[in-house]
Amino acid sequence: MVAAYPNQLSQKLAPLPVLVLLWGEDAGAIRQAAQTVIAATGVDVTDAFATEKLTLNDLAANPARLADGAQTLSFTSPHRLITLSGISGDERADT
Repeated sequence: MVAAYPNQLSQKLAPLPVLVLLWGEDAGAIRQAAQTVIAATGVDVTDAFATEKLTLNDLAANPARLADGAQTLSFTSPHRLITLSGISGDERADT
């Protein structure tokens, strides 16, 4: 596993790693880093076959959904983009 600060992210994306996990306290920096990763993959974010959006509640209801989504092959792209939202620690899952 390779760790990188946001200002080093572009150099760490060549070649593109199998998995990129972004985490941090600064939501703005995370959004900017996510845009850098998305641009590096070339995935069309409007392509339903290449992208999947999950929330904290989705994962609480079905924890295997993240692994299933990561293992799903895209029909239209060599990469798969899974975005997680609501994962800041302040939200509570409806359990």
